[in-house]
Amino acid sequence: MKMRTLTLLLVEDDEVDRMAVRRALRERGIQAEIVEAHDGQEALNMLAGISDRTPPGRPFIVLLDLNMPRVDGISFLQRLRQDDTFNAHRHTVVFVMTTSRSQDDIQRAYEQGISGYLVKSDYDESLSRIATLLSDFESVVEFPAPND
Repeated sequence: MKMRTLTLLLVEDDEVDRMAVRRALRERGIQAEIVEAHDGQEALNMLAGISDRTPPGRPFIVLLDLNMPRVDGISFLQRLRQDDTFNAHRHTVVFVMTTSRSQDDIQRAYEQGISGYLVKSDYDESLSRIATLLSDFESVVEFPAPND
């Protein structure tokens, strides 16, 4: 059986949170290619090919914070799902990872077709569980072959 490397687009404005995600994956022995965007606008530019940064190889999973400057997580999701510029990414798997327990945020995120809403509470434990979830998800789910 061919081993795959988990590919993540981590859309997170907080450097400490980005470092914590990388550490959680490493501590669980999860090999991952991580492409980072510091806010929703940077991620959208990357996916649209109008950035000097290389987008993640497909297939990939988005790990998305909600509370970010410029373009927040909900706005990112709305553009990703509805803007014709992102047709190739319209069905991308997105997990929201945030501190918000707001029912309004949860509802709005699911309305945009996310695969899961993960709350960062006890930070290290939450990230460890999130890392395991992502690895398990990627290892059992079949993705379509990239056509680009």
